[in-house]
Amino acid sequence: FFVSCWYVSSTFFALLKSFCSQWEKNAPNSKLGSALFRTTGFLRKGRFMFSRSIRTAMLLVISIVVLAVQSALVVVVTRMGDEANLSARTHEMDLVVDTVAKSLGDFGTQLAMFVNGASKPPRLREFLLTGEDKKGAEVFLSAMSQAAPEINTLYLFDASGKQVIICAQGKLGKVNDLAEREYIKAALAGKMGFSSAPTKSIATGKLIVSVAAPIFDDNGKAIGGVGISYDIDGLSKNLNSMSMGTTGRVVVVSPQGLVISHSNSELLLKNLASEPAIRDMVRAGSGSGVGYELNGEQRLLAWESVPNWNWRVGVTLSRTE
Repeated sequence: FFVSCWYVSSTFFALLKSFCSQWEKNAPNSKLGSALFRTTGFLRKGRFMFSRSIRTAMLLVISIVVLAVQSALVVVVTRMGDEANLSARTHEMDLVVDTVAKSLGDFGTQLAMFVNGASKPPRLREFLLTGEDKKGAEVFLSAMSQAAPEINTLYLFDASGKQVIICAQGKLGKVNDLAEREYIKAALAGKMGFSSAPTKSIATGKLIVSVAAPIFDDNGKAIGGVGISYDIDGLSKNLNSMSMGTTGRVVVVSPQGLVISHSNSELLLKNLASEPAIRDMVRAGSGSGVGYELNGEQRLLAWESVPNWNWRVGVTLSRTE
């Protein structure tokens, strides 16, 4: 661009200079020019100085105009470049949050399929209805709880939301009342239930999420269900290791602003709903190219909701990058 401007300016000035030289040379030889010069009585030296001053003034005016136009073009091109770069970066951020959100949604779907399958054996349904063959139900749940090392617990709960059998990697454990948990309430209402925020496992201290599936009687009424608590420590570490450029990072929060994943592990499970960026993520299910300030730095934010869990996945990036 600058080379083009220089070339155009140089060409224009050369043409202008040639025109002025020709005018200076030929004007006195024309009838009108001769009459003018004779009438005014200018000497040849005076005529030369006069034409030279006009030429200098014209060059000065034209150069100022050209420089002004060039400056305006530089500003326009710079702004267009910034806007194009911002648009490209924002698009990249949107792609990242969309990909991560879908992956986490697929993770929830896989857990739901596992729990739903574990709720189908007739012995579990018969035990909830009659209280018979508890041993058979325990053996089944014990075996299923060892299907993956990330399974923290697998349990059976009744129509009141209380656990009646709980297994942790093949071992029976102490039952608890989960009636107030959102995912248990959802299962007893006949739907798949997902925890909206992780918790720390009392048994292992690891970060866990929960999914519950209902069990129905012959009339289609939920009489209890099967629930799972699943270790997401590895998942959280993988999210923390993700980056975009040199300043971009991924953050995952619950709908209430509870931190699920963050590059700063000290913020895990802390409620940051009132903090910049997190505040925006809590207020809306999605957003793109939202600006905010953090510790004096201007940053950009894009986020998306996660299917099943309803978490918010966000990517933040320094505005300068």
